[in-house]
Amino acid sequence: MRKTMQWRWQIAMSNRMKLYFLTYGIELLVVFVGVVAGYTLNNWAEDQRNKRLFEGYMKNLESDMETDMRQLHLKDSLAQAKIQDMTLLLMRLKMNDLEDLDTINALVRKTLEEVRFFHPSKATYESIKQAGQINIIRDTKLKNDLIELYESHYEQLKVSETIMLDNVRNRIEPFVMENYDYIEFQVLVPETLQDYRFANSIQLLILNLSENLRHYKESYAKAEQIQQHLRDRILKD
Repeated sequence: MRKTMQWRWQIAMSNRMKLYFLTYGIELLVVFVGVVAGYTLNNWAEDQRNKRLFEGYMKNLESDMETDMRQLHLKDSLAQAKIQDMTLLLMRLKMNDLEDLDTINALVRKTLEEVRFFHPSKATYESIKQAGQINIIRDTKLKNDLIELYESHYEQLKVSETIMLDNVRNRIEPFVMENYDYIEFQVLVPETLQDYRFANSIQLLILNLSENLRHYKESYAKAEQIQQHLRDRILKD
């Protein structure tokens, strides 16, 4: 009898232990599943946020490229027109052709036209950089092209425009201030236009404009390439 009761007690304890471990195991599994589900859900939510953020960046960048391309096209046209004018002025100076002073004076006035720098649309790109989210752009080629455009092409263009402005301010403006009546904008002594240093300054201005023109075209081509890439990516997504 005693053995029977002991045996039943052992069975009962064994069942209790099994039930305990089963309950503990289920609770542990529930916790594990909950943690995994929560982690997965958080990752999914983060991916969705990044996706929306990325899509917003892509649309804004595409718009920025469109704005920059319009500006670059205009700057390209203005540079070409000014190169033609300066070439005509240089030819007249080199040939000592001072008969048509009105035309020469008008061309000299154009050398002093305000130099307006190209100002790229950098708000979106700078926002991505400052937020430390450049790696959100997983397309390596697109990311590298953007960095090349903003950090190389546009910076080189800025340097080139600065060099041109320095030439105008340091060489051409002093000559005009000394030798021209600013009210009528007439040269005081026509023979001063034969000074080789003035002709050299005009020649340098043509070279400056040509260098700017090269950067405008290169930047336009890169911006156009990026814009097409962005459009393809937006349509794909």
